[in-house]
Amino acid sequence: MRAGMSHHGSAADLFNQLVRKWWELIGETNLSGIPKLMMAEAGNFPVLARFYYDEVISRGNRLMASVLERGIEGGEFRPLDVKLAVKLAMAPLLHAANWRHSFALCTPEGLDVAKFLDHHIDIFLRGIAKHPDRIA
Repeated sequence: MRAGMSHHGSAADLFNQLVRKWWELIGETNLSGIPKLMMAEAGNFPVLARFYYDEVISRGNRLMASVLERGIEGGEFRPLDVKLAVKLAMAPLLHAANWRHSFALCTPEGLDVAKFLDHHIDIFLRGIAKHPDRIA
């Protein structure tokens, strides 16, 4: 089933919701430490890393890809390499989760995640928009 089949709004709105929901369900919880652990230990436990990639990362990537494909098919997003765009869409989320379990513990400037997500969503959507001036 494709992402957002019951969603009646724009693909941009669906992307916004997906990013924020990922952060709510993963980034703001203790689950956010798992990607950092998997990246750090992938070389030591390749079978476990592959399992995590197949069962978690790939599923999330397919969901994100379906949102981007919906936007392309609907003329909202310009044609693009969806697989690469998914990695670019998810990278800031993983960065914020990793930051939460590393530098956030020892740096004074912190990371305003709400503002960070606002900027990520705006910059990403304007970058893939067929008509960037129409992104709200």
